[in-house]
Amino acid sequence: MNAKIRSRVLPGNYTFNLTAVDAAGSTGTATIREWSVRVRERPVFNRTDARFRYSPALLAERRLGLGWTHTFRPPPLSNVSGTYFANVTGNVTFAVISPDLGDDVLVSSATGLIQVVPRRLGNYTVRLVASDGTRRIDVLNASWQFEVLPPDGAWNHANGPNGEGCSAGRSIEGPDHNGSYTCDCSRTNMTGPNCAIPRPTPAPPRVVVSASPSQAATIGVVVGACVALLGGALGEEG
Repeated sequence: MNAKIRSRVLPGNYTFNLTAVDAAGSTGTATIREWSVRVRERPVFNRTDARFRYSPALLAERRLGLGWTHTFRPPPLSNVSGTYFANVTGNVTFAVISPDLGDDVLVSSATGLIQVVPRRLGNYTVRLVASDGTRRIDVLNASWQFEVLPPDGAWNHANGPNGEGCSAGRSIEGPDHNGSYTCDCSRTNMTGPNCAIPRPTPAPPRVVVSASPSQAATIGVVVGACVALLGGALGEEG
């Protein structure tokens, strides 16, 4: 006999009997069959070991520009139940939890695509969650924390030299306070407007010895005498 048994007991091993009772009541009971069953814990919706990576990297974006549209694309979800989530019962849907941002942060429930258009300065925290209808879990290893800043600040790479940031140096805001800045490379081994060019290695110094004609003659006599003495010594050894 095949049967599905719904159990509310704790996981473990159990035994139960099928008995028959005649008109005489319990005194006429007989065991027809005995079963041993094992109750296992039901697998729950959870993450796998695969990282759910956004492009650009979501957790690495710590500063967002006020009023800008920031879009973060999730990985392909062609095999979401096997790659990123396990024990999936229904369709996986996504949501964000951020009471302070409200509609400033939106997420596609089907794909996990995130779009943020912050309208207020400050520090914010966002949680990305997924659900299969039975359980809701965090998708990322940590909450996403970031600060919303004015877009004309020196933190914005677009305001740096050539529309780029300082690769190895530090930014120095200009006197007009419009967000533009230059790069100070003095404490690095890099150079260029963005401190991105390695400094050339200086050539070793050349040692030049100069001598007057009389000094040169004296040096020649000394060197000649040393050669003669060395030659004599070698001849004696032979």
